[in-house]
Amino acid sequence: MSNLNALPQELLLLISNCLEPAELAAVCRTCIRWRALALPLLYNEPVLDRWSTFAKFEAAVLASAALGSLVRHLDLCSVPHRWDKLSQARADSLIRACPNLLSIDLELCSSVGNSTPTTIAASCKRIQSVTLTQCAKITDAGIVALGACPELRFLDASRLPRVTDLSIVHLCTVAPRLESLNIAATRVTDKAVRLAFQKLLKLKYVDLSACYNIEDVDALVASAPEGVETVTDSLEPGAAEWIGEDEADALAEQGLEAFGPDGQLWSVAAASASNGDTFPISDYLLEFGSNGSPSSTD
Repeated sequence: MSNLNALPQELLLLISNCLEPAELAAVCRTCIRWRALALPLLYNEPVLDRWSTFAKFEAAVLASAALGSLVRHLDLCSVPHRWDKLSQARADSLIRACPNLLSIDLELCSSVGNSTPTTIAASCKRIQSVTLTQCAKITDAGIVALGACPELRFLDASRLPRVTDLSIVHLCTVAPRLESLNIAATRVTDKAVRLAFQKLLKLKYVDLSACYNIEDVDALVASAPEGVETVTDSLEPGAAEWIGEDEADALAEQGLEAFGPDGQLWSVAAASASNGDTFPISDYLLEFGSNGSPSSTD
């Protein structure tokens, strides 16, 4: 080890970058210099492919703010039993412990609800990529909360059957950096997608697979701006959950309650927007009708 310590710092860093997670963990235990080199690499993007590994990582970042601050990418999609073991409170605590996150993948974290995207927006100001696919408890309120993420570029809100035009319209007004939007198997309609095409000038990719409320998919694809890849076949028919009309109507009513008595769309993002702008409910109703569905006057 003494011979290695004689090498320049830059060369030691190159060596560290070639090590596997288990090897990084081992060199962290050798000396202070190697620990300083390896620890940020070990926690930057932790490999969490076992529940026991996840539990150890969770305990470490909850116990040490310094370790939590090193985490940049948190991918839980390979953690077994996350769908029944990872509670919403537990997920929220973990996110708060990792304030410098750039990306998070919560695929199939079934217990996660609207509080989790709200926690992401409040705690992770640098977040650029959020994956919430198959977190079926999340509704428009959770997606609206993500509008408070100023650097948001990639959003996977696919297979969220309780997400509608309400939240997508809002993102179009407050998330101008969005480049990738996966809203497959949601309740969005043609109008919200057209608005996304108009407002999201950096948009490069949108997934509309299994969006059964879209009336004319072919026409919508044809209307996509040049340079925007529009996907409509990433999911097999019946592969995603779909909710009944009664629940959909109830969700529409709950969504409209989010527009306060002053007629403005409630959200942290709108309240804290640099220009103070909010999205008038009157404008929304002109386009989508009072029940959150496409206007019958089309």
